[in-house]
Formats: sequence, C-alpha cells, structure tokens
Amino acid sequence: MMIIATNRTKACVAGLVFAFSPIACGNDNHGIGSRDVDGNPQADGDIVIASAIEDVFSIGGAGGEAWASFVAVTDIVFDTTGHLVVLDNLQRRIVVVAPDGGTHHEISRSGEGPGELRFPLALTAMRDGRLGVYDDGHKSFLVFGPGGDFSERFPVDQEAPIIGRSPSPTSLIGKKFRALPGGRILAFGGFGTGPGRPVEIIDLGVARDTLVVAWDLATKAGPDTQGVLPSATDMTVLGHNVRRPHFSPPLLVDVLSDGRVAVVDSVGYRIKVLSARGTTTNVIERSIAPRDVTSAIRQSVRNAKEGKLTENAGVTTDGVTVMASGGASPDVVQALVRHAFESDLQDLTFAEQVPVIDAMAIDSEDRIWVARTGSDGVADGPTDIFSSSGEYLGTLPATGLRIPTAFGPEGLMAYVEKDNFDAVIVRVIRLLRFETPGGSGA
Repeated sequence: MMIIATNRTKACVAGLVFAFSPIACGNDNHGIGSRDVDGNPQADGDIVIASAIEDVFSIGGAGGEAWASFVAVTDIVFDTTGHLVVLDNLQRRIVVVAPDGGTHHEISRSGEGPGELRFPLALTAMRDGRLGVYDDGHKSFLVFGPGGDFSERFPVDQEAPIIGRSPSPTSLIGKKFRALPGGRILAFGGFGTGPGRPVEIIDLGVARDTLVVAWDLATKAGPDTQGVLPSATDMTVLGHNVRRPHFSPPLLVDVLSDGRVAVVDSVGYRIKVLSARGTTTNVIERSIAPRDVTSAIRQSVRNAKEGKLTENAGVTTDGVTVMASGGASPDVVQALVRHAFESDLQDLTFAEQVPVIDAMAIDSEDRIWVARTGSDGVADGPTDIFSSSGEYLGTLPATGLRIPTAFGPEGLMAYVEKDNFDAVIVRVIRLLRFETPGGSGA
C-alpha cells in the first residue's frame, strides 16, 4: 500500500486533521466558489487530500510476455466484472485480462469476416456485460457477449442525417464512447463538419440523436487529404486537418451511473451536468480564473511539442489527426506521425487563455475528478474531487494521483505508460481510500 502525499501537503496536516477546515496550501490558484447541488456556496481554499493505493498488476513492457507486447494501445476499458479490456489498433487485437492480472484471453481476430477486426478504433463496456467495439473498417459497432463471443454488428451510416440539434452528420473517427443505460452509447469528440461539437447518443440499430452541441472556438479547417505512402503500398493514410489554436477549450464528457452526463467545454472552471434530455440539472463551478497565454507559456508548449513523439496510429495533435488503415508497420506509422507533428508545429497558433480544466472523468463511485492545468500550461496541475451531487471533497496535489486512462469497479484504475525502452506498459492499481494527510480516511 502507498499513500501519495507531498511536502506541501504535509505542511497542512494539522489544520486538516483537527478541523478539516479548507486551507490554501501553497497553491497559486486561490479563491474557490464551488456550489453544491442546492446552490450553496462552498468554502474558500483547497482541502488537500492524499490517496491510499495498492498495486494490482502491470503487463507489457520490453521484458513482458509475448501476449502483452502491445504496439498501439488506442483504448482500454474495464468491464462490469473488473476485467481489463485492451485494444491494440495496430495489431488488430483485443486482450481481456482478469482482475488480478493472472489470466487473459483474446476477443475476435484480424480479418474480413463477421465479428472480425478490420480497423478497430474504440471500446465501450456496456452495462449489461457486453462489449462494444467501433470498427471503422466495417463502419459498424461490433458487439460481443460477456464471454467474448461475437453477438451482432450494427452498421452506422456516416452520411445519414442525425436527429436532434446537430447541424450536420459527424464522422465517428476519433470519437470516444461511453455506455448509457438501456444499451445506448454516448459519442463525443472526433471531427465535426458544422459549428459546435455535438455530443451524440447512439441507439444501436435505431438512430443517432444529439444530446447537446458543445461550444467551440472558431477553427481554421484545411482540406482533407488521402493517399498511399510509397513505403507501404497497402496502407491508406487519412489526414484530417482542423487547425484549432492550442489551448482551445477541451471537450470532456463522462457518464454518471444514473445516466446523467457531465460535460466540460469552457475556458473557465465549469462542469455542466445534463439530464438524458440534454437539460442542465447542475453546474459545478470554482472561481479559479483562466490565465492569459504569455510568451513564456507559448515557448514552454513549443518545447514540449518538439520533444514529444509517439508511435501510436490514430494520434491526435492540435492540428492534424492521422489514421492508418490496412497493413502498417510501426516504423511507417511513426514516420507518418512525426511528419504530422512537424507540420503541426509549423502552423501552431494559440488561444488567448489557458483553460482552467485539463481533464475530467467519473469513477465507479460516481465521484467526479477534475484535473486543473499546470501553471506553465504543460505540467500537471492539482486534481479536485467532487461527489455526484457536486459537493467538493478535496484536492489531490499536482504530484499526487492522476486521472487514469480507465476507471474500473471496486477502485480499479488503469494507466497506459511507456518503459525506459519506449515499450507500452498497462499498469493497474486500486484506490483504497482518500485521506487527509496524517489523519483519517474517507
């Protein structure tokens, strides 16, 4: 077991243990005006908390077993029983790992037949135990039963009109998916052809509706490009050019267990909680103002981008998203993504302000995790924790536990990382409890 804390946190222990009073512990973002579900203002200052965790298992890495030699992990989810499901887009593989990491099996295989994988992009663990896989090669959701057997294919017409408030159809390439009650799927992100960013509801085999159209800054759209790399004649490359300024407000979406949807699309500290009809039922806010983008912040972003390369297909930069279909070697994809990063740097522009919120997700206990942007626009900031009703529970320091790639039942959390040899590792831990440093747990 490990308790994550920092020296800054330890300096605040006394006030937290005896009074559990809100204290601003060296944070440069002072002044908090959170409101609970009844609209009552919450206390000023961060209540610093720590996290007690335990390691569960790690798979992959340069010295790992052959079955866990991942190349491009584009999505991971936990199913309802705590099994970890890993999608490797480049290998056309879906691996399911037991909650203790001890056993594994694979779902489907690469191929053109029913239920086989052509170009899988994303996963969603449905609430009845089924697994949904969006495969752009089939232009369909492939649904697998709790045991991994192929169940049904649901084609998605990319050109069909979408009912509701969406101004035009949107591609599912690049979108993320979350399970809703009743077997429906929430889709968000990716590319839109009209104003705003639609958050859609997909009722498999029935219709696509729009829950809400999220706000977006004006963008400069370049032409889509499609071609074949000379070094890989069997690989088609799609480049979708959307020139969004860096620090454009992120679109962050997740689902509560009762079906309500939390959405972030603002530069400020504002999380909207929506009903199944798209009406706002609650707003979680803190009076932390966005900072202006300075020359120092712009330079720190450029330095970080110049030092960052990735091997994954389907990597999103601020300007260019690259998808590779067909047979693609890792070396070819890496060269392609390097080219995309270089092109992005040449055309890099900036919004006027740094959004306060960098990431948001909801865990299996319906707690809402909100990661704030670091002071330089690149480094991690602290992470606030709220209850499902919007009650502020405390803040994890910037050096503490981070929002994982996937939350699972019973405190499971999974992270996709790289080892010293740049090989992919999937690490799973369990959150045991939150603690006031040196004090009681919660």
